[in-house]
Amino acid sequence: MLTAAASPAKVAALHALGAETVLTEGGVEEREARARALAEETGAVLIPSSDHPLVVAGQGTVGAEVLAEAPETEALYVPTGGGGLLAGTCLAAIGRPVRVVGVEPALTPRYARSLAAGRPVRLPPCTTVADGLRGQSPGAVPYPIVRDHVDELIVVGEEAILAAAEQLRRLGVHAEPSGAVALAGALRAGRRERAVAVVSGGNTPERLAALCRSRTGAERGTAPETADRPHGHQTPLHSHQHPQEHTP
Repeated sequence: MLTAAASPAKVAALHALGAETVLTEGGVEEREARARALAEETGAVLIPSSDHPLVVAGQGTVGAEVLAEAPETEALYVPTGGGGLLAGTCLAAIGRPVRVVGVEPALTPRYARSLAAGRPVRLPPCTTVADGLRGQSPGAVPYPIVRDHVDELIVVGEEAILAAAEQLRRLGVHAEPSGAVALAGALRAGRRERAVAVVSGGNTPERLAALCRSRTGAERGTAPETADRPHGHQTPLHSHQHPQEHTP
């Protein structure tokens, strides 16, 4: 289920994998409502991108793995959309001497606005370049966890997000803008600390195009090109350096 504003490259990659997509008008709220209705009509199982206890628990393993491999981490910067990854990371960090910082695009600061208001608020649809983080309101499951456990929320602008994605690319990390948001937040924070930025999306145009080419080659019976699968990264930032900073 996708909004009409979904990335054409991502839609093409889904089709290359054999998926059927349904486009809806409006924003993420309309998309989720249509997905729920479609699941009821067809008997399909709806798997939310963030608003489910098991999804939050699963996404929280990212934070658990970071803290297991780098227990000296002082701050975890987490890209924030619906809030599942942030909430899960908050849970993983309970009892640990680490700050958890959620980073949102400035065009859709739903958690920052909600915490300031003391209740979940709904924002209008937006067109941030971080298209994986366009959620309009906090998830019912993640919100109270984030409210009670997050240490800080940072918002970052479009130029900062794109600059962070380019910096990651130069370092060999293929991150889409949504995945680079945490790095942009850490750069904005400007603290000298042992920090980890969670890079949660690798759906760059180049990788999506390679995936489509690979699928086409397989269908023609030719040897497919190797396409790296988009996956999450944890980018460690050491204290002696200038601090640097995700979906079905």
